[in-house]
Amino acid sequence: MSIIHWKKAFENFASFNQNNNQSISITINNHEYSSTIFFLSAISNKLKNDLNVETIPTNYTFTCTISDENTYKILEDLFKGKLINKVLEDSIITDLFEVAVAIECPDLIDYYYENFQLSQYTLKNFDKNITYFKHFELKDEFITFVSQNINNIGIPTLIQCCSSLGYNFAELIIKSCISQSIDCNDFVISLVENSLSYFNLILLLDESKLNEEAKIKIISFYFNSLNKDEVKNESIIAYINSFLPSLTNPRIENEKLRKESEITKEENEKLRKESETTKQENDVIRKESEINKIEIDKLKQEIEILKREIEKYNQDPNSYKIENDKLRKELDIAKREIADYKKDPNEYKEENEKVRKELETIRQENEKLRKAIYSSQQEIAILSKEAESKSRTIAGILRNLEDPNMDDEQKSEPVHVHKPVNCFPPKHQNGSNPFCKRPFGSNTFRGSNDPFY
Repeated sequence: MSIIHWKKAFENFASFNQNNNQSISITINNHEYSSTIFFLSAISNKLKNDLNVETIPTNYTFTCTISDENTYKILEDLFKGKLINKVLEDSIITDLFEVAVAIECPDLIDYYYENFQLSQYTLKNFDKNITYFKHFELKDEFITFVSQNINNIGIPTLIQCCSSLGYNFAELIIKSCISQSIDCNDFVISLVENSLSYFNLILLLDESKLNEEAKIKIISFYFNSLNKDEVKNESIIAYINSFLPSLTNPRIENEKLRKESEITKEENEKLRKESETTKQENDVIRKESEINKIEIDKLKQEIEILKREIEKYNQDPNSYKIENDKLRKELDIAKREIADYKKDPNEYKEENEKVRKELETIRQENEKLRKAIYSSQQEIAILSKEAESKSRTIAGILRNLEDPNMDDEQKSEPVHVHKPVNCFPPKHQNGSNPFCKRPFGSNTFRGSNDPFY
């Protein structure tokens, strides 16, 4: 860290032809100090210029930005003629710079410039350079540095710097960014949003590179500002008109898309309702399919029971073989039809109707078989009686031939002849036959005259 060299002060001391020790007071922010014209003229160009005036003022008052209270103690030593040659805090150095600018002290100004190495532009000494350029002309190198580091510095910080350095500083930064093809749209929009006094800087931007949000903000700044007269000129109006079509056309397209979206929404709602209806219809079909499946299962059970009954009543394989083969074929067909019942539920009713008709045919044929068996049983009974009678007659004749001496009582004794066996199972005590129930699927019962009842 450097110290104050007081080079210019010593040069002034050497140039003075006389030593004027007239006392003079100097006030800094209501802090009054006492010094001599000779010393103050050496360190202050402002007071040095007053030496040529016939009447020299006895009091000088300056207003400066002082942030550190310790600075006032340093100033007291300074104005008493004690030249500062020790290391100082950065805050005091900055305060001394403000005082140096006020009293035009080149040695203190150089001390500030060298201490913070302001010739080398960095983010670290950026705020010190801003303080320096408040009072001195901006340098192109510094403007270039700032434009290249907008994002690193931060837009809020840069806006505060523009408030300190003024409109010209902001304009120079924008022009530097444009010359280097650096995007500064956000910076300009934020700057105008902070203060409408910068509105004309928008004219520097290429409207074709502005996004929709930036264009809307510019229009909002223009129409909603309380100070419209400040920005209402032909150039700004022409600038806004240049990008208005790019905003209105997308809005028209968006409105069109919105309406199409509404139509699509209505169509979707319609499709949703149709889907719900179809779903309900499918549920009905599914339930009908389940009912059909249950009916098919019942028919299968009836077929199996009927098959067993036919097998039980088929006492003569030779006579009923043809019928049994026919039944088996029909059962096989029914099984295949049942296996194929993965068809469309709408076809189930026709298939079920077909199965019912076939089963009805089987029942009718079974009924015919039962009647044929019943007729055969009656014929067998008649033949049995006739055979029994003939057997008794033949037996009597045989006994007469074998034993002529047999008396009449012995001849009249009945001969025991083996009766033909009934091929049908016995009836229950109540007279019903457990194997002969009413036809499956029929709503009528056989009468009491039915031998299978």
